[in-house]
Amino acid sequence: MSRMPRHALIDDFLPGDLHGALLAYALAGEERFVPSLIAGENQGGYASDRRVAWYHEDHLGPLSEPFRAAITERLDELFPLVGMQPFPVARYELEMAAHRDGSYFKPHIDTLTQDRRKSSATDRVVSIVYYLHGRPRRFSGGNLALYPFSREAPVEIEPHDNRLIAFPAISLHEVRPVSAPEDFAGARFAVNCWLHRARD
Repeated sequence: MSRMPRHALIDDFLPGDLHGALLAYALAGEERFVPSLIAGENQGGYASDRRVAWYHEDHLGPLSEPFRAAITERLDELFPLVGMQPFPVARYELEMAAHRDGSYFKPHIDTLTQDRRKSSATDRVVSIVYYLHGRPRRFSGGNLALYPFSREAPVEIEPHDNRLIAFPAISLHEVRPVSAPEDFAGARFAVNCWLHRARD
């Protein structure tokens, strides 16, 4: 019996106008992308031995609400695909990320733990990654490796433009190394979204 986490994979997720607006927003904000932080024993920090990526200081800016609405519209489809009973989403946590040449993220889970969990009234329950990039694609690598709850090999999912992947936040996963041209327009972009559930 497979121990692979159930997950959703949806191609052509967003309509062309919203997809184009998100890509234009990313490309216009190169100076707003800063090195990604990572949670750790010292309350988080920049840890290049575990993660190399950049995130937009203003997240999705004015496009946050349209993107959140697109996710909300598909929740009835997403919950069964990731093997979860529907729940009221207490919070949509959004992040715009850029993966340039040499970027990666070692195996990790997205569930909040220890002090980070204590400081929040909600839990990350579902992880969603939406991919976007210029065409033709100029980077290589950057696959999402989704690990089973066992010693089996992971499933690798390619970061195709306008593709969405969703899976339980407790699932171990990894961003494989990216090779990309030096100019920012050739980067691998993604919107990371976490659906939070309120604690009882």
